[in-house]
Amino acid sequence: MSFRLRVRKGRKGTGIPILEIRGDFAGENASKASVMLEEMRTFSKANIAVDLQHTTFIDSVGLGVFVYCWRLLENDKRDMLFIKPQGFVLKMFESTSLDKVFRVVDTLDK
Repeated sequence: MSFRLRVRKGRKGTGIPILEIRGDFAGENASKASVMLEEMRTFSKANIAVDLQHTTFIDSVGLGVFVYCWRLLENDKRDMLFIKPQGFVLKMFESTSLDKVFRVVDTLDK
């Protein structure tokens, strides 16, 4: 599967920017997402969401990007939400106990 990143706004007036990650989130791809997350964090005062519904793989570099950004947002009294991680990605969250630290949701549109 090819790798794609896209930033979009949450529906129903949430104003939360969402980074959609499609494909494998690892290595060089992780650094591209890191830059986008940093821009989102800098230019928005809202919480940030990451849509993982179509993310097929994540490695320790990808997890590290999430932990770093989450920490920065926490220092700003903001939150980072993860939308519907599935398969291998969900198993990585569970095996590292990040599912207990990160806020994992099914949707932002409730």
